[in-house]
Amino acid sequence: MIFLAPATGKVLPIKEAPDPVFADKMIGDGIIIVPEEKKGFVCSPISGTIKTLNPNNHAVTIEHYETGVEVLIHIGIDTVSLKGKGFKPRRIKEGSVVKAGQPLIHVNYDFVRSRQLSDYILIIIANRPQATVKDETTGYVKVEEPLFSLSDTLANKPEEKTPSNEVLVTSDWIVVKNPTGLHARPTARLVNLGQQIQGSVIIEHENGKTADGKSSTAVMNLSVGRGDKIRIQAPSEADYKPMIEAIKDGLGEDISGFDSNEPAAAAVETKLDESLITQDFDTTKQTINATGETQLSLNIASPGLAIGKAFVLKHEDLGLEPTIIGSVEEEIQFLRNALKQSETNIRAEMAEADSEGQEILEAHLAFLTDPSFVDETEKLIATGKNAAWSWQHITEQNAEELAASENAYLAARAADVRDVARRVLTLILGDDDEVVYPEDAIVLTEEFFPSDVGRMTSAVIGTATVLGTPTGHAAIMMRNRGIPSLYGAPKALTSVKTGTTIIIDAQQGLLIIDPTKETLSRYKEEADKSAKVREQNLADAHKPATTTDGHKVTISGNISDVSEAKIAVERGAEGFGLVRSEFLFHDRATAPTEEEQIAIYQPIVEVTTEGHHAVVRLLDAGGDKPISYVRAAPEENPLLGIRGVRLFIDNEDLLRTQLRALLHCKPYSKLHIMIPMISIMKEVEMVRKILHEEAKKLNIDIKDLPKLGIMAETPAVCAMSEQFARHVDFFSVGSNDLTQYTMAMDRTHSRLASQASAANPGVLQQVKLLCDGAKKHKVPVAVCGGAASDPITAAIFIGLGVDELACSGVSIPQIKALMRRHSLKQLQDVAQRALACETEEEVKKLVSTTLDI
Repeated sequence: MIFLAPATGKVLPIKEAPDPVFADKMIGDGIIIVPEEKKGFVCSPISGTIKTLNPNNHAVTIEHYETGVEVLIHIGIDTVSLKGKGFKPRRIKEGSVVKAGQPLIHVNYDFVRSRQLSDYILIIIANRPQATVKDETTGYVKVEEPLFSLSDTLANKPEEKTPSNEVLVTSDWIVVKNPTGLHARPTARLVNLGQQIQGSVIIEHENGKTADGKSSTAVMNLSVGRGDKIRIQAPSEADYKPMIEAIKDGLGEDISGFDSNEPAAAAVETKLDESLITQDFDTTKQTINATGETQLSLNIASPGLAIGKAFVLKHEDLGLEPTIIGSVEEEIQFLRNALKQSETNIRAEMAEADSEGQEILEAHLAFLTDPSFVDETEKLIATGKNAAWSWQHITEQNAEELAASENAYLAARAADVRDVARRVLTLILGDDDEVVYPEDAIVLTEEFFPSDVGRMTSAVIGTATVLGTPTGHAAIMMRNRGIPSLYGAPKALTSVKTGTTIIIDAQQGLLIIDPTKETLSRYKEEADKSAKVREQNLADAHKPATTTDGHKVTISGNISDVSEAKIAVERGAEGFGLVRSEFLFHDRATAPTEEEQIAIYQPIVEVTTEGHHAVVRLLDAGGDKPISYVRAAPEENPLLGIRGVRLFIDNEDLLRTQLRALLHCKPYSKLHIMIPMISIMKEVEMVRKILHEEAKKLNIDIKDLPKLGIMAETPAVCAMSEQFARHVDFFSVGSNDLTQYTMAMDRTHSRLASQASAANPGVLQQVKLLCDGAKKHKVPVAVCGGAASDPITAAIFIGLGVDELACSGVSIPQIKALMRRHSLKQLQDVAQRALACETEEEVKKLVSTTLDI
């Protein structure tokens, strides 16, 4: 019996699994695949029935249709902790019939790796404890190629030996306290104990379902969650007692945080920006006046302010009839042609989209290529219905099911299904006219689909809809494009006459239709004032950022490639205080060559103006920024683990190649090299030593080398700034990391991120420490993190002694104008007062009122 590979990648024996439950074959024998993709589908290795699908979608068991062999596919180690994030099942559920090679679950491997979890795919024979698999590969396998085999003798279901008149003893109910219930690991430990018992073992869930206590897949199929009760039946109390004790001890997992009073785990919800106001009443019940001004309080999908003219977009009701005109074969061919063309169109759009757009289109592609959609549509066509009607009928059924979900995220996907359906329908019907938007259009419609947003031109300056959600893909795309958007309007919205004056106030959540002269004047004044300030700042962008008392501040760019560098220069950047090199190393199977890196760095150095510099940060990866071809063991706390300069200790070739590439870039007077994530002096010495070694190989005099500086991201560097200043040419504050390490708050944590602010007095004290130590040795200090682009923190940093701010391109004119409006003494005074504040809020209020920001 042959089992196909569910994914492409390197093949390892099961004993190399980084978890003894799998390595010791507690569940059964199998094989590991190390996936090489960033994202991709895990496919079925056999034809059969889905026996179990873990609620978190990281594990699935398929029962072979003929032999009854059950194969467990477990994606990653400890991935149950991700609560389903990164795993998307492809229209399968328990009981679904699948074919060998059929895609089952779409996996974002890069997301798994970013959480420092193993991405190993384990393929295990789950219900043949004596079985030994035979590897059919040469150490590497492509998806759907033979992976391993099982002899027919072992594959065929063994005869069940049920003791006659067996009497079982039942335990008391016991609460399962494991954080994610009985997933693969704790189940394997429990079943391993059950398999040591002579006689039957039955595990009963409090809901009445039972399972064979010697079968991992059967027990996982009970879906025992945290806080659920189970009991065990076995020949004697002595038999089941070790199992009960193991459950009490957590089956190898930490259960110390269990609270019997806590509610059942809920689905993880995406935290939305606080600016996305949601009204606390049914906004659709409001009315629109026949004449005169109407103000509607709506929900915000994308913040901002826009004044324009209404453009009503109506998605026509196609009024499809099921009657077939041609033959069944012709209708099926119409469908297949439309599906193929739609797939081509989506892939072409993906090639031009940003990362967010690509992810949205990838989801659309998954819907489009879903075999159940196609199969069900073709079956309907075979009954005598036409292709268009059949496709709409099947996809709308699915959309309605999603829309009815209590899960907000799933409900929002209904629009994606309808969007994909509409793409195909327009091709079947030959009706794909492009919408022509007038200038300053405020688009009013019942519902926006992502493809609508994708086709919008710059003429669209705002939108309002009847239906919508801030988690919908259309809303996400609006925010990325900076288009103010509201949703939740009454149905009469689409009856508004095209050309009517509209104000979108997506700051307060107001849609104003046909505003009075007074209202329009007030909003225009506000909009004009903001626009004039932006225009003036941009006009003055190339003026130096010199304070009113003559102090020169360097405002440089924060970039990753030469195109961003040119934009930053156009906006007034004086050099580049941060060149992020890590983008070169991501999204690829191998590290970039020396030549590839030179081709990126040299053009940036060339566009750097005389008297300024480009600071290239060495590869900053690891922790929350993994790279796929650098294998690292999972870490308990990746943000305190092997990241930044520490990654080079075991990957010295990466460092040497990057340094050689930089040494080929001229002139050195414009080039600075910066080391990330420094915490101890040895790290600086290591990089300097290798830099000198590579320079010597290239016959470069050490006295002529580019300046070498370090990131100040840890309190250790700030506290020892005077000592470090003796050995480096410059410092650059990584405000994001310095904030999280100073405050011991993960900046990606959903509940803590909003509190981790560079304006916190504790973080500001760290910057002062750094500046004080650096000045004693006349070593310049820059800030290159996100706080450099925030007017409030930027003003404080200069007041504390920072010499340079590396800003995002769009904020450079604003920050330069801020410096020109104030004296250094003013900035120093407000900085000292900020240090004495007790809270971030107090700091922000102080600076904004004192400096009129």
